[in-house]
Amino acid sequence: MIKSPIDNISNTELVEEFDSTKIIDLYLKDYGIDVSEYFQKGKFQLRRCIKTKYRFFYPETLEGKEKLYIDLHKNRSTYYRFPKWEHQTSLDIIKNLEISELLEIGCATGDFIYYLKNNTKIQCSGIELNKNAADFCKIRGLNVYDEIIEEHKNRGLKYNLVCSFQVLEHIYDVNSFFINSLNLLDKNGYIIFGVPNSNPYLYYSDKFHTLNLPPHHIGLWDKKTIINVASHFNLEVIRIQIENPTIDEINKILTFWANETQLKFRSKYLIYKFIIKIADIFNIKSIKTKVIPQLIKGRNIVAVLKKRD
Repeated sequence: MIKSPIDNISNTELVEEFDSTKIIDLYLKDYGIDVSEYFQKGKFQLRRCIKTKYRFFYPETLEGKEKLYIDLHKNRSTYYRFPKWEHQTSLDIIKNLEISELLEIGCATGDFIYYLKNNTKIQCSGIELNKNAADFCKIRGLNVYDEIIEEHKNRGLKYNLVCSFQVLEHIYDVNSFFINSLNLLDKNGYIIFGVPNSNPYLYYSDKFHTLNLPPHHIGLWDKKTIINVASHFNLEVIRIQIENPTIDEINKILTFWANETQLKFRSKYLIYKFIIKIADIFNIKSIKTKVIPQLIKGRNIVAVLKKRD
């Protein structure tokens, strides 16, 4: 039986099998990247942890390597853009917490901790495996370690807050991530992480959304899963915030639904188009800016968890 990467003990169940060739073709078509090395078999699986409902792609060898992210960065100039929604949301949250020592896991070029260093009194450190990015951080005067979290734990350092943004969805061994993060935390310390929300209509409806598939993403997170995983690691859920979709994203979702043949998607499309038309006729802007975003959840989610005594 294939065990869950949450605890390496819990059983899992098959959700769906995917054709490897189709995914290889998607990456080549959308980003000009050859990912065939990750797919040694004709099919791979999406599985679900029975205990926490966490969904993950299997086998573990589907996890992306450094070169994949270098290639994606070349093709997408906004891949490491700062600040993103999850950065700004977390900055607003941190203002209301008593934080003196912070560690960012996967800090890339250090924009988040650079901002904190220059605008707060928080002592910031980072972990970054990309040597070029880590070296750039050091040039900026940042305290960044080019090592994995398991190695960093052995330094005996402690933090009030361990954070990561758009990292956890790329990691297969979720158990190691949380266990080592907890070991790095002081008593009553916090974990803040931002991940793609794999329960909005866009990702839920479009299971072949290229960057929500391996080797780019290997884990799928949503609000319910985060709550369950937090409970497993005895973490208190302080806050979970989901990004509101932009009007452009809503239009993309509606276009996707409009092109689908399944009745449930066509019905959703007609209902939302009707609501938007009413908003236009009666000039009710709040329907577009406030109501619709609440009905269609955005693509990112930030979780604030607290270590219990």
